[in-house]
Amino acid sequence: VLLPLLHADVLLAEALATMSRYATNSCALDCYRYSNSISACARASVWAGALQLLSEMAQNEVECDTVVYNAAISACEKSSQQEAALQLFTAMAGNKVECDMISYSTTMSACGKRE
Repeated sequence: VLLPLLHADVLLAEALATMSRYATNSCALDCYRYSNSISACARASVWAGALQLLSEMAQNEVECDTVVYNAAISACEKSSQQEAALQLFTAMAGNKVECDMISYSTTMSACGKRE
């Protein structure tokens, strides 16, 4: 049981370290780079890290697309964070980001899980 948790912490640390290296090296922090890091958080079921990166995107005025939101919703779904998944889904419409089949199915799956 401890090994998956350790693996999740390592993935999150790697994602955040990668983003930090981009910022330190004056690389453009674009949607693609954030998407990769948020996807790593989703694979590790680290919803707080995904939301942290999503918030950072807004602070850095990087436009979020459907793929980014879907990855963040997936992180919430894998962590049984129903409310966070619903808030992200709602934010997509508010930010005029198109929902696709993945957006709907992942959000519905999140709603079917218990915390």
